[in-house]
Amino acid sequence: MDHREGIHVHLEVEASSDEVAAVEQALREAGIDAPVEAAYERRGIGTYPWILIRADLPDEAWQQLLMLEILKTKSGQLRWDDKARAWRDTWEIETDPR
Repeated sequence: MDHREGIHVHLEVEASSDEVAAVEQALREAGIDAPVEAAYERRGIGTYPWILIRADLPDEAWQQLLMLEILKTKSGQLRWDDKARAWRDTWEIETDPR
């Protein structure tokens, strides 16, 4: 099984232990060994436009992030693509055969 450093799955804090176990099982079936926790908690009302997960990114990534004007993505997420040296929709990166 492939243990990928840096992959941590956080479900909403309200997720049941059965939901956590189901996500862990789905990941294992996909060959990914990653910790899954019910730990993501939003406090307040309304829509939160950004959630940044701490990451070791190059300065170029942070500079580009400040310059982006993002209206919407298909996945609802952006991820730094090292190969393209750009921020891209997460789903585009995951389906890109590069």
